[in-house]
Amino acid sequence: NKFANLARLSDFGISTISFSEENDVLVVVYNNSNIDLVYGTSVINVSDIKRKQITGEKTINNISFSGDEAYLACSFGIVALNLGRREVKDTYVIGEGGTHLNINDVEVLNDTIYAATDAGILKAGKEDNLLDYSNWSNVGNIPRASEKFNFLEMHAGKLIANYTPEQWYADEMYVYDGNTWSPYLSGIKYIFDIQENGNNLVIASRNSVYVIDQNDYVAKKTVS
Repeated sequence: NKFANLARLSDFGISTISFSEENDVLVVVYNNSNIDLVYGTSVINVSDIKRKQITGEKTINNISFSGDEAYLACSFGIVALNLGRREVKDTYVIGEGGTHLNINDVEVLNDTIYAATDAGILKAGKEDNLLDYSNWSNVGNIPRASEKFNFLEMHAGKLIANYTPEQWYADEMYVYDGNTWSPYLSGIKYIFDIQENGNNLVIASRNSVYVIDQNDYVAKKTVS
C-alpha cells in the first residue's frame, strides 16, 4: 500500500482530500487549513495557510490540479501550490478592489483559469498577472452570471459549472464548449459533489449517484 504511512500525517480532522495522478501526490487538507502532501512514503507539511493571519473565515473549499500545480479554492481567494517544489507559489485575492472573495472551486480549461465564487464565475488567462485582481473578469455569458456557483469540473473536454441558490432542489448545471454555455442534465436539481473519474463524470445528488459517460448520457444511476 503506497499510502501505508498515512498514520504519520501532520494533523487530524481531514476536510478534503484529492489525488493527482500526473504528479503522484495525495493532497490532504485539514479543517484548520493545514495541508499535507503525500509522495509515496514521504509526507511534506505545508502550513502556510494555517499560519496565515487574515481577517474573517479561513477555510479550503476544494482542490484542483493543472500540470504541476494544485489550486486551492479558499474562503479568501485562491492558493497555488507548486507540487514539484512542494511549496506555496502564490495567493490570488481576486475580489472587487482586491478584497477577499469566497472561492468555491477552481478549474482550468485550455489556458484559462475559472473560479466559481459566491458572486458568479471569474476567469483569467494563466499567463496573466494573476496577483492583479483587475486581470480577473466575470463570465457574463452564462445564466445567473452574478450569483453563486459552487462546483466546476472538466468532462470530455468541456467545463461543467453548477449554480446553486442554496434552496432545496433548485441547482442548475451548465456546460461550456469553449464558445457558449448551455443547460446541462437539467433533470438533476440537487448537487452535493461533482468529480471526474476516468472518462466518466460522477455526480452525487441527494439520494442518488449519477455516472455520466463521455457522450453526456447517464450511464448509471444508483439510488440509496
